[in-house]
Amino acid sequence: MPLFSGILSENGLTPHGFCLLWQPGLIWLHVVSDTITGVSYYAIPVALAYFVWKRPDIDFGWMFWMFAGFILACGTTHFF
Repeated sequence: MPLFSGILSENGLTPHGFCLLWQPGLIWLHVVSDTITGVSYYAIPVALAYFVWKRPDIDFGWMFWMFAGFILACGTTHFF
């Protein structure tokens, strides 16, 4: 377990504000843009799911569901 605790440790990491010179305008720019990106990651799977749900005649509909799940997972890791 020491290997995993070393990988997930915050020690030695530089905070985001350090690179942005702790300027509130730059920090808020990143916060807002990351939030919009994360919300977009959640909107795409909803649109795909709605499309497949309304069109049951689509071949390989399961692939759309899998792709929607993958994009949802990407959005979740974006918020991490």
